[in-house]
Amino acid sequence: MADVDRREDVDLRERVTRLVYDNLSDRAFRQCLTATAEDGSRPIIVVLPADPMLELVRKVEAAGGAGNIVMPKANGFVVVAVERDAQDDKDAGLLTPDCTAGVFVARVLADGAGNSYRFAVEGPGERRGTGRAELVALGR
Repeated sequence: MADVDRREDVDLRERVTRLVYDNLSDRAFRQCLTATAEDGSRPIIVVLPADPMLELVRKVEAAGGAGNIVMPKANGFVVVAVERDAQDDKDAGLLTPDCTAGVFVARVLADGAGNSYRFAVEGPGERRGTGRAELVALGR
């Protein structure tokens, strides 16, 4: 059963990745990629709703501290700009490392477009990552 779930996850991730590539020729979509890494690139990170938040934070770090998170949603996808933030904010939403990307994106969606959601991911006795996220687009 676990192999079937993993295969379905791989298939879904590949479909979303193809959808992203298909949309890269669309100027409006490219303008939605607002998170910019330190080197000036605008990394795209495809995540699935069940991916652990700690994995998302690690991918953003590996991409240079920023990433345009693309996640499947209903009949399309959602783009959330995520950037590392070293500022320690007491008002940041505290997420546990086992929180999923789906829960995180639902929280960002609840805040709506144009609002920045500050977050911190904590592990046992330590803060693992802080950042801010903003809903950029919903697409098909």
